Amino acid sequence: TPPPPVALVVDKEDSHVVDGVKVTIKPEKSFQANEALTLNFLLEDAKTGKPVTDVEPYLGAFAHFNIVNQDHTENLHAHPLKEAESKDERGGPEIGTRTIFPKPGIYKIWTQFQRNGKVIVAPFIVNVGEGKAQTEVVQAESDSSVQKLKVTVSENGFQPTSLQLKAGVPAKITFLRADEKNCGGEVLFTELGIRKDLPLGKEVLVEFTPDQNANYSFTCGMGMLKGNVVVKN
Repeated sequence: TPPPPVALVVDKEDSHVVDGVKVTIKPEKSFQANEALTLNFLLEDAKTGKPVTDVEPYLGAFAHFNIVNQDHTENLHAHPLKEAESKDERGGPEIGTRTIFPKPGIYKIWTQFQRNGKVIVAPFIVNVGEGKAQTEVVQAESDSSVQKLKVTVSENGFQPTSLQLKAGVPAKITFLRADEKNCGGEVLFTELGIRKDLPLGKEVLVEFTPDQNANYSFTCGMGMLKGNVVVKN
């Protein structure tokens, strides 16, 4: 019999020391569900207090952020806003990402970065508040032959996030990535087997015919930004 899961306890401090590095979590605002925020991490030498500026690219990025809630129903992965342009480039002392916590509760955040060929992992446990309610469902504009919707991808995620379509009528959903302050470089409709790249500032069309009584979800490539499609008869 596996042991029972260990309850997460929210951190009292905003800094942890790991392998000689003091890592401080610096959210731009309080943690609230369904509200996008920039999450920064400051890296300093634990003994001298000097900024750490020799962070190496690790698996193609200066850091990786794994975020899981207490009951393991939400599992997010995020990358830094600033990309590593080459293996010789160095990052720090502050590394940030943009994220959205999909529902309230306690989350554990693992921050992974590399120095001198060694991966350092700094864990943080935070409490995410109720935040704002989900936005209302937006119904497609339609005629007898086609129904259309437009979704903007920005630092605030997908807008709108909830779409309504009619069953059996071909749908055209246009996605526009408005800025780079997000992980929305691609959109996935898993149930439909659709994956599309979203170049910055370019409209990208997703086309399908909704099945009767079906619901679909769509996400960014890392599964952090989420939306859904409700199908009505």
